[in-house]
Amino acid sequence: MPFEAGADDGQTNTRPQSAENLVLDILGKQGALFAEDIARKAGLLPAQLEGVLAALVARGQVTADGFSPLRWLIRSSNEKSRLEKKARKLRHGLVASGGLQGRWSVVELSSESQAHGFADETALSCHCWALLRRYGVVFRAVLAREALLPPWRYLLGYLRRMEDRGEVLGGRFVDGFSGEQFALPEAVGLLRKCREPRDDMCFTVINATDPLNLGGLITPGGKTVSKTANRVLLEQGVPVARLLGSELDILNAASRDAQREAHNRLTVVSPLRSGLIAS
Repeated sequence: MPFEAGADDGQTNTRPQSAENLVLDILGKQGALFAEDIARKAGLLPAQLEGVLAALVARGQVTADGFSPLRWLIRSSNEKSRLEKKARKLRHGLVASGGLQGRWSVVELSSESQAHGFADETALSCHCWALLRRYGVVFRAVLAREALLPPWRYLLGYLRRMEDRGEVLGGRFVDGFSGEQFALPEAVGLLRKCREPRDDMCFTVINATDPLNLGGLITPGGKTVSKTANRVLLEQGVPVARLLGSELDILNAASRDAQREAHNRLTVVSPLRSGLIAS
């Protein structure tokens, strides 16, 4: 939805200004502001403001003074509705801002970056390095659960430049997926170690919000909804069981050892909580 800036020096001709630029202009001139103040000054509805802030955060141009409002931007619509209804029932005072509590401000770039127009390059560099350090190997399918990322074509272009500079390796590191793949040099060595047979079973429990929750995306098994109440048991990196709220779900790939570990590692919290409540 286009907005028009006010006339300067008595001029009546004004140029249309996008909502993103309008919010950036307001924050740049007035400093950090609460979401309600931004919406009022920009003439935006709460839903419009949320979309604008999400776009600006994704481009690395705006940030908040806490993690909660940033987490709110990546929640699903259903989860947002559920939390808002719950907050209304509790008469929570922060419902009016739709989860965007806290102050928002412009991310300050260095004068050199501003002079040479490196803002987009800087944001792409931060995104690519963060993804490489998180996953070791980056390709399109592994980013299915990532939110607030630039389009893959922009990431791909920057990853290619990183390969040309010798910062990452390009090639085919994970079978079964089409498209280009990029990896940190140290990640390639770790992948080769995974081919070696292991006598011991390696079990790991992760929260469903963890980036490693890739079951049904790049590893076998069903998809587990990314909620803090859900947990997943991995055997050699493959999901074998999960706790969905309070319900234990043993997946088909689970061995007897995995089933035993699932009961020990995923449900052990319930009796502990019961004991604490009883005491």
